[in-house]
Amino acid sequence: MRLKNTRIFLLALVCVFFSGSVFGETKIFSDLDFYSSNWEKGYKAGWKEKLNGHGLDTNNLKIISSIANGFRLGFVTNLPNKRDSIGLSLGYVSGPAGKISFTQSDLISPWEISASQEIAFDFYRFLAEYERAYFSLNKIEGRIGLGIGLAMGKATSKTTIYDTTASFSPFPSNYMLVVQSKSVVGFTWEIGPEVVFKGERANLVFGVTFSGFPYFEEDGWMFESKWHPVGVKIGVEF
Repeated sequence: MRLKNTRIFLLALVCVFFSGSVFGETKIFSDLDFYSSNWEKGYKAGWKEKLNGHGLDTNNLKIISSIANGFRLGFVTNLPNKRDSIGLSLGYVSGPAGKISFTQSDLISPWEISASQEIAFDFYRFLAEYERAYFSLNKIEGRIGLGIGLAMGKATSKTTIYDTTASFSPFPSNYMLVVQSKSVVGFTWEIGPEVVFKGERANLVFGVTFSGFPYFEEDGWMFESKWHPVGVKIGVEF
């Protein structure tokens, strides 16, 4: 079913390309994208479940995350009504990423457990682009952009758990290292308002975006991730 959906999407992209290329002026654009890092919910819940299962205090769990950034290159072509444009784009997103840490000790037993996990995501995106201009004032234009398509995502993690005295510890061994990676292909989308400052040779574009990326299911020490970030973009079009 996934292969069939991919073929349908690629056919749609070809139709967009050929239908758009005969309508009007074509613009090439390039964007820098920055996204929030609100991926942590699934990992926080997954770690709490594992720690609770061993009778450990989840209040010692800490998560530090970093934003994602990326770029996009594509084109859009004006439709006959001059307000709408359609096109295609190819993009890459590095991130989000983060580090999870946990430490707990018992001075009476005694034992100590320290755990850490480094997690990183990255995505390639193929989008069918749509733009609609809502107002134009001298050399300033306001519009809304929409993109739908396919994304290929990859998540990698490195999980380390160290236990000073395994005989007293809830975990079975002194040291555990788990390195994992997982790939997905799925639906992606993006929508948001843009402001365009028109120049003689190029236009500057500033926008706010709301996006969705493919879902990662839980697998071992990699927990579910649903990433729907808010972002900003800075671009230029010719």
